[in-house]
Amino acid sequence: MVEELNMIYDEFKSANSGAIAHFEAELTKIRAGKASPAMLHSVMVDYYGSQTPLSQVANVNTPDARTISIQPWEKNMLQEIEKAIQLANLGFNPMNNGDLIMINVPPLTEERRIGLAKQSKSEAEHAKVGIRNARKEANNEIKKTTISDDMKKIAEEDVQKLTDKFVKDIDEKFSLKEKEILRNNVVWDITYGQNCHCMTPLTKYKPIMKDWTTSKDGTLIYNKDSQNFFNIWSYSNEELINYINYSSEIDKILYEHFYKEFRNIIDTHHVNYRRKLMGGTLLTTTFAYNESSSPNEIMEYIIKELDPMIRILFRMSSMTQIEKDSFTFKLISYKNYDPYKWYKEIINGIKV
Repeated sequence: MVEELNMIYDEFKSANSGAIAHFEAELTKIRAGKASPAMLHSVMVDYYGSQTPLSQVANVNTPDARTISIQPWEKNMLQEIEKAIQLANLGFNPMNNGDLIMINVPPLTEERRIGLAKQSKSEAEHAKVGIRNARKEANNEIKKTTISDDMKKIAEEDVQKLTDKFVKDIDEKFSLKEKEILRNNVVWDITYGQNCHCMTPLTKYKPIMKDWTTSKDGTLIYNKDSQNFFNIWSYSNEELINYINYSSEIDKILYEHFYKEFRNIIDTHHVNYRRKLMGGTLLTTTFAYNESSSPNEIMEYIIKELDPMIRILFRMSSMTQIEKDSFTFKLISYKNYDPYKWYKEIINGIKV
């Protein structure tokens, strides 16, 4: 009789483990804004007639928060990988530069984040349905056994305890995914409170929905009375520019945001310039340059990418026109400087 119950328990646990594994796999397909190799977890590549996981035919990396790079182990697999990503219907547009494939992961809008959070919740509910169905099957099997009614009742209680444990596991996984999706989002701040470690710029202003005012097009804007302000991560840089000089508090947040973008560009790519000068291999690659690119080509790319950020930071800085001209001249005269000294002077050269 004990063996009969153990078989029912084992079958129940196996079914639920499968339901949770499927739930976890579905969650990995739901992106949370930041680039991650897990976003391509479901991609299967036609490798000489055999459907093979992408991770088994290529190195998948994230050189920065918005980019996924795929370096195939065999160069002739580039087109197959590109095709597989498109067929996976993940909403990405892979770019094949002949050496590797780059994917630009666009930032999520607030509306899209909320939609993905709802999708994650739907997957969680679907997984719970699977667990409850497994519970029903287990209880039916228990009723068919020849054990006493008291033992059947105890066995059903044990099944319920296991069910509660699996449901709790799903709830915890969903909660983590929801927080990941809604991170840096005002709605997340309202839901989870002011002490979330990743909400520093937003939490001190205690965003409360009823106090928000909106523009004619419905865009959330700053409310001077309640000291609330819009969610900076829901807007493109082009949109954020319109809020410069709206208030000193917003200007402070915007400056930090654009300076961080500025630093991300130079920190990510200038190391490749320095490595290339010394004859080393690149630390990361992009669709714009690769191992065959010259140091000057890498620097021209860096300057081009920095230009819009510098224009915005100049607009918000206290620098005089002479200081701005001096900075610009130094920026384009990189050949005349020690690379590391140039790097230090550029990152410290813009005054608030």
